[in-house]
Amino acid sequence: MDVTKRAASMNDSNLLLEWRNSPTAIDASQTSHIITISEHEEWLKRRVEKLPHEPFWIFSVAGAPVGYVRLELQQNAFKSFTISLFVDEAFQGRGMGEIILKTSILELVSRYDYVVFWATIKESNFRSVNLFQRLGFKFFRKVDEIFSEFRLTSTELTFRANNI
Repeated sequence: MDVTKRAASMNDSNLLLEWRNSPTAIDASQTSHIITISEHEEWLKRRVEKLPHEPFWIFSVAGAPVGYVRLELQQNAFKSFTISLFVDEAFQGRGMGEIILKTSILELVSRYDYVVFWATIKESNFRSVNLFQRLGFKFFRKVDEIFSEFRLTSTELTFRANNI
């Protein structure tokens, strides 16, 4: 399967808003309300400005967008990124999340000598918890009664580019 990635842009606004307001995303999100187009466009404009230091990639198969990964620098932490992952419902259950996550992690590891990755995941989202743990993320702490935080450092990687 030929998966490609490219930087998100303002041209992706409608697609990203559709994905963000999908029932799957709302159920998994820490912000569980519908986002308005004006809120979204304001946020996306600010987010696109951060692309040089905080990647936000749209992934596609045969030209069809299948999902994204967004990496946000943690406040006061150099080379420490929070990962947000989304796979379009039509492509879930096909290993797409694993490909997107591995590709993104390896890209950042190739840029920096040491990187820390964080993921805040709803405990009832078993597929995401299993995916992140399968790729080496370890439970770090409970954020609240619903979400837990998982962590992976570049020195803990158990996969390489040749096994994506």
